[in-house]
Amino acid sequence: MGTQHKKCILLNGGKKTQAALAAGLTLPEVERYRSKEICILLDYNGPTLYHNNIKIDYSHCLLLNRFSRDLQFAGIISELIANSGGSVINPIGCHYKDASEKIAQMVRVSTYNVPIPKTAVLEKSGYVHNTEIVQNAFTMPVVCKTDGNKGEQVQKITSVTELDFFMNNLQDEEVALIQEYIPNSFDIRIIIAFGEIIGAVKRKAAPGQFLNNVSQGGSVELHNTTPKEASLALQAAKLNKTDIAGVDLIYQDNEPVFLELNQGFGIEGFERVHKEEPVFTIIGRILKNKLENHV
Repeated sequence: MGTQHKKCILLNGGKKTQAALAAGLTLPEVERYRSKEICILLDYNGPTLYHNNIKIDYSHCLLLNRFSRDLQFAGIISELIANSGGSVINPIGCHYKDASEKIAQMVRVSTYNVPIPKTAVLEKSGYVHNTEIVQNAFTMPVVCKTDGNKGEQVQKITSVTELDFFMNNLQDEEVALIQEYIPNSFDIRIIIAFGEIIGAVKRKAAPGQFLNNVSQGGSVELHNTTPKEASLALQAAKLNKTDIAGVDLIYQDNEPVFLELNQGFGIEGFERVHKEEPVFTIIGRILKNKLENHV
């Protein structure tokens, strides 16, 4: 904690704790928030925190989550601040359930300026406290998601009324993602193992569907990765600390952007067009080489 802090952010603590902490610290201010009332907005400038539609300055801050409640979203905020150069008291709070899922991935990669679709990450109460910021940030339609696999928890939302309904029906402490909808005819799945690209496929949605997942009826064809796609996929895997992953990209304004990373990716569609060897035979050979060379 050698950083020169300019403030302390107290999550989920009371006014007495705030006053007592301020009396003991020599920092100019101690700000107090309930984590569930915060919204994280991710755009081309990286992550921004909001509370009651007002931006929270978290640069060079010290963070304390007073109680072990709201661990998922408080964990996302803690990791964001740690990755942004701040300091987190009780850094075990940066390790939380579903840290490997898409919602956490979006915040993590955006912190390092990886291009992603415009995204909001928040809970039900965070939407209530930051409705103006959220609704002004997006035009309809949007894609909404809670953590889940193979597109199971993804919804296309076409109106503010539908968005209100989706957010207001979340469970307590359930974290959701609101993301701009990018019209597309395909996405790209790149399989990576230990810093090497095994191959890629182009996935197309089934007629009448908006998801390109093979598990949702989508089709696949062989794809040769471009240098930009390869660099983006490898960076996403590295930032998310995954040795083996399926990285999904989509195109926006003729540039690839990161969409999601899957540790438990499906291989049926990939092996349908990459017929030379099973995916995990290739992965096994790469792993064998690494073990033999003690890499």
